[in-house]
Parts: sequence; C-alpha cells; structure tokens
Amino acid sequence: MMSNFEEDDLEEIATEKAQPPDPSASDADRSKWKKSQATIKRLILSSVSLALAQRVRRKASGSEMWRTLEEIFEAPKNKTLFAHQQRQLVHELPNTRARWDDDMNLYLGEMYDLRDRLATMKYTVGDLDMVDALLKSLPRHAKYQRLTEMVTLNTGGAYSVDDVRDVIVVAAAQLKEESYEFSGGRVENGGNRTDGGDANAGKAGRKKNYKSKQHQQQRDSSDGNVNVK
Repeated sequence: MMSNFEEDDLEEIATEKAQPPDPSASDADRSKWKKSQATIKRLILSSVSLALAQRVRRKASGSEMWRTLEEIFEAPKNKTLFAHQQRQLVHELPNTRARWDDDMNLYLGEMYDLRDRLATMKYTVGDLDMVDALLKSLPRHAKYQRLTEMVTLNTGGAYSVDDVRDVIVVAAAQLKEESYEFSGGRVENGGNRTDGGDANAGKAGRKKNYKSKQHQQQRDSSDGNVNVK
C-alpha cells in the first residue's frame, strides 16, 4: 500500500510527516490537501479487508486511517509483549466462533485479519490450519455441517482458503434466504414489516370477523329463547 502512496506523492501526508496547511493558506492549498486525504482514504479502503475497513472508515482523515492501521499491525518492540501478543493471536484464531446474527462477510474478514496480524509478527498460519479454523468457527447447523464434510472429505483436490471462504458466504446467504421464506417474509426493514405484517393483519381481521359472527349467533339464540317463552 505504501508503494501506492509513493506513486501519488502521498507518503509524507499519510505518515503525517507533512503538516496540514495553515488556516491562512490559500483555498487552492487547502483544497489540494483535502483531495490528498480523500485519495489516501480511497487507497486504504480498497486495499484492506471488509472487516478492517469497518474499523477505520470513520476516521476523519486518511492520515488517521493509516496511523490506526500501523497501531493494529505494528509489532511491539518489547520482546515480552511481542511474545504475549503472538501467543494470544495464535490462541484466538482457532478458538473464535461465529454467532448466528453475525454478518458472515465481516466475520470472515476478521479471521483473515487475525492471520494477517500474525504474518506481520513473523508467524505463518498454514492454509490447512486456516481452513480448519474457518470450518470450526461456524455456527451449529446442518448446512454448515454438510459444508464441512464436503471440504474435509473431498478427494478431488484440497480447497484453498479463499474457496472455503466463498462457500461459507454462499451457505450463509442461503440460510438467510431460507429463514426469510420460512417466516413468511416477516422481516423488519427500517421499522416496517413486509408481507409478513400484512399476513398477520389478515389473520387478525379473520379472527375479528369470526368473533363477530359468533357473537351474532349467540344473540340470535338468546332472542329465540325469549320468543319461545
């Protein structure tokens, strides 16, 4: 990524070695600085994973984004702290578990980020270990179980890490669609219910009509008894 900054003469700005223009600077200088910061933001967001992009995208400037990335990935100089953080990440990767309500794209991005952080600490996570960590992290469901069996029992060639990520994303999308269909479309969007809400309203209306008819029959029966007497 730094090479991209160098090509566009943005390295000094990204690393905060260059100072922003004074308030008294010309409009042209302030505009140039603002455009440079926007370019740095764009280069960063297009180069990192979705999960990492979510962590830095709210920063006010491209320089702040870059500083945050350095804080995340820069290995500590203290050897004891370095060893502690490395062990922590090595333990975290195979023991991370996805929740049912997780955005699977973001979750998988976080798993990739863990591996990337370990790589910056000179610890290599092999493809087989990464695939195993991804599969073990999935929520309990028959679809994910079949996916795991498909990958682990495959005899036609090993799945790559990216292959496994892709099939997990597809499975998650299918589960979301199946859940929507099973619920009859009862999914809230911006506080409004879709066709599921209409279906509930229809049921309520039918129930009300049924009660009205039942009440009318009781009244007719009561009137009939009075006339007989």
